[in-house]
Amino acid sequence: TLSERLFAHLLHLPLRFHLERQTGAVSETLTNGLEGFQMILHHLVFTVLPVSVELATVLLVLWRLAPPLFLALFGGALILYAGAFAYSATTLSGRRAQLPMRECRPAPPSPMACSTMRR
Repeated sequence: TLSERLFAHLLHLPLRFHLERQTGAVSETLTNGLEGFQMILHHLVFTVLPVSVELATVLLVLWRLAPPLFLALFGGALILYAGAFAYSATTLSGRRAQLPMRECRPAPPSPMACSTMRR
């Protein structure tokens, strides 16, 4: 399994790798990668696949029932939509790159938590 392969790989890494990492850094990296993979898979299954099936169905219906003019109009509209989507996606990604990035660090323990741990 993937977990066994990862564990075997971690055991074969040099000691320096483990000494330079903070506790939990490797598992956090694995968790982030897994969440990213799940997000991409979810997007593909629930967004890209249904839209592709819908477009194929519309093209088939237009090809069978409508004159070639409607098919050409639909193809032109599809190309314009793809261009508008690409333009807006690049604009949004440019704005997102300008935002300051914050590192996620755990908050220090509160004094209340320390007092309850001493009891």
